[in-house]
Amino acid sequence: MVPACPSSAYYPLPSLLDMDTPTPKKNARNRIVFHFNGFTCCLPAFRRFVCLLGFSTGLALSAEGQVTLPYATDFDATFGFSPGPLNGQHSWIVLSGSADITTTVSDLGTQSVVLKAGSPAAMIGVPFAAPSPAQPVIYVDCLMKPVASASVSSLIYLDTSLVVLVNNGSQGQIFTYDGTSWIPTSAVFPLNSDGTSLDWMRLTFRLDFTAKTWDLYFDETLAAQGVAFIDKGAAYLPFFILQGDPTSPSYLNYLSVGAVNPLAAAAPVFSPAPGTYASAQTVTVASATSGAIIRCTTDGSTPTETNGTVYSGPISINRTTMLKAIAYVSGIASDSPVTSGFYAITNAPAISLNVIYNFTGSGTGGIHPDTNLLQGSDGNFYGTTGTGGFGLGNVFKVTPAGALTTVASFNGSTGTYPNYENLVQDGSGNIYGTTENGGGSNYGTVFKLTPAGVLSSLASFTGTYESGSQGLVKGSDDNFYGTTEFEGNANDGTVFKVTPAGILTTLVSFNSATGIYPNGRLVQGSDGNFYGTTYGVYNQPAGTVFKVTPAGVLTTLVAFNGANGAKPSAGLVRGSDGNFYGTTQYGGSTYSSSPYNPGYGTIFRMTPAGVLTTLFSFTGPNGAAPAASMIVGSDGNFYGTTSGGGSTYGTNGGTGFGTAFMMTPTGILTTLASFTGPNGSEPYGSLTQGGDGNFYGTAEFGGIANDGVIFQLIPAPAQ
Repeated sequence: MVPACPSSAYYPLPSLLDMDTPTPKKNARNRIVFHFNGFTCCLPAFRRFVCLLGFSTGLALSAEGQVTLPYATDFDATFGFSPGPLNGQHSWIVLSGSADITTTVSDLGTQSVVLKAGSPAAMIGVPFAAPSPAQPVIYVDCLMKPVASASVSSLIYLDTSLVVLVNNGSQGQIFTYDGTSWIPTSAVFPLNSDGTSLDWMRLTFRLDFTAKTWDLYFDETLAAQGVAFIDKGAAYLPFFILQGDPTSPSYLNYLSVGAVNPLAAAAPVFSPAPGTYASAQTVTVASATSGAIIRCTTDGSTPTETNGTVYSGPISINRTTMLKAIAYVSGIASDSPVTSGFYAITNAPAISLNVIYNFTGSGTGGIHPDTNLLQGSDGNFYGTTGTGGFGLGNVFKVTPAGALTTVASFNGSTGTYPNYENLVQDGSGNIYGTTENGGGSNYGTVFKLTPAGVLSSLASFTGTYESGSQGLVKGSDDNFYGTTEFEGNANDGTVFKVTPAGILTTLVSFNSATGIYPNGRLVQGSDGNFYGTTYGVYNQPAGTVFKVTPAGVLTTLVAFNGANGAKPSAGLVRGSDGNFYGTTQYGGSTYSSSPYNPGYGTIFRMTPAGVLTTLFSFTGPNGAAPAASMIVGSDGNFYGTTSGGGSTYGTNGGTGFGTAFMMTPTGILTTLASFTGPNGSEPYGSLTQGGDGNFYGTAEFGGIANDGVIFQLIPAPAQ
């Protein structure tokens, strides 16, 4: 059995023969009273997180995963380890009994201790000073040759953890104690014929004072992980205690403590720092961890040991880019925290804008596309035109190379005049969208297109409660949600839900008090609610942002007033930060109360609680009247279009033909391309980023016959 320590020196230890019912420990407020060099001293109680080493009967174990520590004979500062106070001479004190202590400086540069205890077994200890500020992770490293016997004779206490070495005659084994029961570990070691340990053994304790758990490494191999503290209130390590055998000496040749986790590499540092620059920048990336591998990404994805490009030299950034990096030492030091930062290049090289298809109005191909493109699971893009086929609109398919095929034509009963920001796809490859008119009551439909090209009306709006849907979003419950611009109880628009089986339900009817005329599709937040916008009264600087629960509870979050934007005609997009981003078609810094100068529009950010920040105001040459929802690119930036402005500002009735833009989450905008007529005019649909990294979209007008185009934006390479 594990002998109980004298009550005046320490609280009793649990018995190995009664592993499930250990002796209760004394309260942490108890003190140890002892006499040393004629003085009476009081020591803080050893918290209930004790580490005990002793020997008894061995048990069979299953091996656990091995982790190699990043040091051979000492903690290595290059791995981020900050040496603690025990790297030099130690002031050992006798805590109980009598002991013969011999100390010398070892060849490792630390103190070597030989302890031969008197009878009964004595305990000696080294006090730790409370860190300032407190360290969340502490490492204690020991190189020792403890005495082995059939009964426990050598103990180590770490104030919070308890470890016992047991002896079955030919080998020893380590057990840990989690405050409830003894846990066998994979640490098995050879013994001499007299029961002493054959070799020096290395024990490393990793104490996590935040998680209140500890790990044990035996000879640099993980032997126990996530063992619970005995005292969940322990905030630091006050003592290291060694108990000796009454008859044989115990050897401790090495003892060190550190406060920083040496198993995690130091986070990369960028130079120059992220920020806004007028020209391309050459960025160096470095980690303080010697020998660390650094991986970087510029596509917005999170770098890992398998994702990203291995850093081999400075990175040239010639356009606005989100740069992310991690550092690690393969098999030794784990991934560092991710370092990320935006480099906004205001004088970026021109983006390539290519027309991949011209609508001409001939045949049944249709004209004037004003919808978003959906990249289907087959890699092709799908969209709609307002006319074509029977003159009521088409669904078309176009390859990334520009080969277009008409997939289906609306015929009245299936709907007429499909809406913009329109198409979504389910897991079976079916495509869903809405039309402005047609169906059973000629108030529009929700349509379904199968992969085989079969077009049908899933549900018809009646005009009584819904009419003229503005597009769909697929909810987390697999139902579809959308808005209608008109109808409802006050003819001011609705929010509806339609099931995959076609059951249509009106959730909300708008009115003048809540906002009127929702004009963009919804987006679902991480809270499960849906967020959207209303356009407002046509001759007033109006419009709102609203939230609606799946059950139909409506909350108005923002009311636009002109200066902060007016008349949002597009839906919102959710950023990676959990906030919502959107555009208003009018208002902003150029707004005035004159109906002839309503402003050129804004880009805004809104928190889920409804706090609005205007990030950018359009002025005409850099774009005007954004009418489509933005998207989040793979690099973390926002991409969108304006229906007017750009290099042609002053033409087309003064407003221009439109632009494509990119904006960082902090509001730095770069005009990527201007539409000029031959390459398109007045894009009203949102962009789509294809699997090739390029962006695709439609312009309602322009091109060879001024009947619209499908275009491709090829970004300049990030490096």
